[in-house]
Order: sequence, then C-alpha cells, then structure tokens
Amino acid sequence: MLIYQDTIKQFIQDVRKNQLTSIMSARFQERFGRLPGYGELNSWQNSIPRVRDLIEEAELTDNMIAIEYEVPYNQSRIDCLLFGKGKDKVSNIVLIELKQWSSVKAL
Repeated sequence: MLIYQDTIKQFIQDVRKNQLTSIMSARFQERFGRLPGYGELNSWQNSIPRVRDLIEEAELTDNMIAIEYEVPYNQSRIDCLLFGKGKDKVSNIVLIELKQWSSVKAL
C-alpha cells in the first residue's frame, strides 16, 4: 500500500501548489475507507514542505518519491522513500522518517 508516489518534479509541483495534502488525503480515504486524522494531516502539512526543501537543496531531479509506504506483513508505514541512481549509476533508495521537525539543516 502506498499513499503517494510520483516523480520528484511532480512532487515539488504538488507541494508548491499546496495540493499534496489533499491528494494524499483522498488516496488515504480510498485505501483505508476513512479520512486521515488531524495529527496525520498536520504532520504531512508540516513535514512535507521540508522534504521538498531538502530535495531542492540536494538538486535531485531524476528521482522518484514514495510517501506513506506500508510495510508488507506489518501495519507500520515508512514516511518517505527516495529512489534514484548515484553518480556511479548504481541504484539507491533513501528512507526518511519524519518526526515533526520544526527546522531542517543540510549537513
């Protein structure tokens, strides 16, 4: 189960247009038969723009993103996955767990 997946380019557009939370809410309802709770919506609204900021700062362009990926045989979800290839053309996956950040700083 996956609530959102798209290209990095589309993800950035969805966040900039302030549409991502609505898209995710509709897909959540399709999959679970109910609307996401206030805490979940608040988490998405607060954390997702910061993920976009990090992606833009890292200058990622040719990648895919998945948000709220449900782990098979388990009821937990991974907040964010980034899929792409490194400079050496080796496939990579980056897992990001969002923890209601109030600020983000690239290292």
